[in-house]
Amino acid sequence: MNLLRPGADERASTKTHKLRAAAYGAFVFTFAGPLIAAVLCPALMFGVWVSEGTPARELVGVCLGMVPLLYFGSFMLLYFIPALVSGALVGLIASRWSRHATAWSSVAIGVCAATVHSELRTTLLGMAEPDSPIAGIDVIALINVPVPAWLLAWWLHGRLHARLQRSA
Repeated sequence: MNLLRPGADERASTKTHKLRAAAYGAFVFTFAGPLIAAVLCPALMFGVWVSEGTPARELVGVCLGMVPLLYFGSFMLLYFIPALVSGALVGLIASRWSRHATAWSSVAIGVCAATVHSELRTTLLGMAEPDSPIAGIDVIALINVPVPAWLLAWWLHGRLHARLQRSA
């Protein structure tokens, strides 16, 4: 207890909690976000191909082989950076907002971060096309952002809320 500055210990613990929540969110989103997207994309493609009449036995091996390729490819193409930024921001807001607000704001933050990342990557590397600056694999990456962002924010909010309840 600090007698000279009442409330200083409480403010320090709140600041520490916010920083830990941001770091935890960044860690979870950085590694679990690309994993969920790497599983989701081949699963959707599997469903589309099976609905078109392709035999499922041939597709299972192809779709399973895509998961590690997409997961490690997301790190090689630096798609973990928007996930890291989104996770840190969601970790900061998760303890203050409701679970639904946190999840939906995570989708907005994730899509904005991924869009800015794609714009910067195409602009800095000089890959921008005249008609649309975002094309190719960036479009697929942007389509895969909302579901992992929503799921991870929902889970993260529950974990941080439970941790806050245990510490109180």
